[in-house]
Amino acid sequence: MDILRKHLDNTCSTAVREIQHVPSGLAIWPKDGPGPHLLTERREALESLIQGAKTEIEQKWTIFALPNAPQEYTGYDGAQVPISEHIALDEFKLQTSLSPLKFYRSSKNPLSGTLIMVVPEDQAQAVPKWVHLFGKTVQVKLKPF
Repeated sequence: MDILRKHLDNTCSTAVREIQHVPSGLAIWPKDGPGPHLLTERREALESLIQGAKTEIEQKWTIFALPNAPQEYTGYDGAQVPISEHIALDEFKLQTSLSPLKFYRSSKNPLSGTLIMVVPEDQAQAVPKWVHLFGKTVQVKLKPF
């Protein structure tokens, strides 16, 4: 915070509410009002002050669960073929034209087959209520925040 106050102009440095450690590094939280706009305008100055930093605007996510998604399907030769997260994601993309930010199997109960999907908040309306995965119709449920 001291570095920002020392090297940025007063208008920009007063737009910063706080700085926090987050898993990906540091998060600079702007004050309400013109704060987000001012910090966005000064992206390059922030990146040069905090060397090696990449500035990004916070992205709001919406989380969905696909309970009881199939974990395997029967191949043409009759053998059971496991469905990886990557294969399920590819199938989901083909059907919906959406590209989730994250798509993975739930670790809470691996035997349930539940898939977790994260999309940007502005794409949440485009997520269907049901999707057909490998011969099974699976409900897509919005997870409460």
